[in-house]
Amino acid sequence: MTTRAATCVLALLLALAVLGCDSRRPAPLAMLDLFTFRQTTPAVLTNIEGLEHDEKGAWRWLLGPEGRVAFASDAARPYTLRFRLMNPLPDQLVTVSLNGRVLATYGPLPRVGWLEPSVAAALTFQARPGENVLAFAVSDWNGRTMAHMPTDARPLAAVFLDFLLYAR
Repeated sequence: MTTRAATCVLALLLALAVLGCDSRRPAPLAMLDLFTFRQTTPAVLTNIEGLEHDEKGAWRWLLGPEGRVAFASDAARPYTLRFRLMNPLPDQLVTVSLNGRVLATYGPLPRVGWLEPSVAAALTFQARPGENVLAFAVSDWNGRTMAHMPTDARPLAAVFLDFLLYAR
C-alpha cells in the first residue's frame, strides 16, 4: 500500500471514529415502538413477526421457542419495557429475561379471545453498556406438541398488542 493510500485509510477511520460511526460502539437505543415504527437506532428482532392487522386491530406474532430484541446501550442505565400480550394457547408460560437474567414470568395463562390482552406489564431494568438482549421464552407454540392453528405452519406462540422500550 502506498503512503498516500495508507494516509487516506487512516483519515477515513479517524473520521468514522469522530463521527460516532465506529462499529465497536453501537449507537444507544433511546426508544423503540414496534407498532408505530418509531425508534432512535436500529434494534434486531428475532422470532418476532412483522405487523399484521384486521378489522379488530394490529399485532405482531411472537414465535416459539423464544423471541428476542437486541439493542445497544451507551452506559449502564435503566430502561422500561411496556407491553401487552395476548395468549392464544392453553396454559402458556411466558418468561421475559434480559441478558439471561429472568425479569418476570407470566402464567400459566388462559387462552383468551382474539386480541384480548392476557398480560399488560411494565418492567424497568438495568441495561449494561453495549449490546443487550431482551428474550421472551414460551412454553408452547403451534406445532410443538400439537397443531393449535393447523392452517399456519409458523411456530406461533403469543401476540404482542403493544411494545414500547425506552431509556429512562
